[in-house]
Amino acid sequence: MKFKIKTSALKEVVSSVSRVVDPRPATPSLQGIYLKTREDLLEVVGSDLDIVLKARTAVKTEVEGETLVNARVLSEIVRNCLLYTSDAADDMQCVDLGGRRII
Repeated sequence: MKFKIKTSALKEVVSSVSRVVDPRPATPSLQGIYLKTREDLLEVVGSDLDIVLKARTAVKTEVEGETLVNARVLSEIVRNCLLYTSDAADDMQCVDLGGRRII
């Protein structure tokens, strides 16, 4: 999976969905956020079994795919991306989860 998105848009969808994810669930997969790219759309899903929250945003998809990423880790990565960009509203970030590279 590889896509380009504005850092602010990625932060918005990840922070919204990660609020639902239980940090200590009975099932480890519930600690994750599900990401799926298809055409030029990113779908982000989080759940605690009682509540399922889905968010969608436009992206420039280079390679379609889907993955499950630990919510705490992804939130931290996204938050740190904003610290290292000059103008977060205009910068496009390249995300390549297939090769485990996030720039």
